[in-house]
Amino acid sequence: MTRVLRLYRELIFYTVVVLGGFTALLLAGIRLTDISLFETYGNVMSMFCVIFPALMISNSWATANLAMSFGARRASCFWSLEVVGLLLVAFFVGITVLLTNLAASPEVAPVRLYTIPVLVIPSISQVQVVLFIMQMSKGRLRNVIWGVTWCAGWFLGVGIELVCLFDDIPAFFSPVALTTPFWAIVCLVFAVPGIVFGVLARKGMERAVVQL
Repeated sequence: MTRVLRLYRELIFYTVVVLGGFTALLLAGIRLTDISLFETYGNVMSMFCVIFPALMISNSWATANLAMSFGARRASCFWSLEVVGLLLVAFFVGITVLLTNLAASPEVAPVRLYTIPVLVIPSISQVQVVLFIMQMSKGRLRNVIWGVTWCAGWFLGVGIELVCLFDDIPAFFSPVALTTPFWAIVCLVFAVPGIVFGVLARKGMERAVVQL
């Protein structure tokens, strides 16, 4: 698996460099200027960290396909994608927490430590769904699953930002933590399909057709 992981070095490196630079630019813009655009982007970071890891994994399927065509073990390719997905989730969530808490602006909603599980669980779940989707042949069912996945991630990110940003949100939704029944249920709704699709993706990898 280590050899297959090396194929993703550039993906991880450029993700860290580009997104890290983008985050530093946002932080500087929020703290040093009065331009509201920086604060707007700062407030959508929670949405980014829910959907972007899965999006980047979807673009990495070609790499796994190439590795399999050269004789790499399918299990190694699958678990390499899982490791890369977890690293991307950790990185996106980490910079979201850092940016929103270091911004020191009333216009940017800080993501607290107790909110991290509510971001991590759906993000990992979406990675599992994408790993399954990438093995499906093109068609209506694939498009439906794809659309539902992205919409669910987008609405979740927006919902988290709204609750974190406004103080007059009903107590039913606050705080954004697993100790709040609403968010515990939301995470469960994401986790169950994530587990199912993850298992299906692992089994499907064993009979995946290599496309050159």
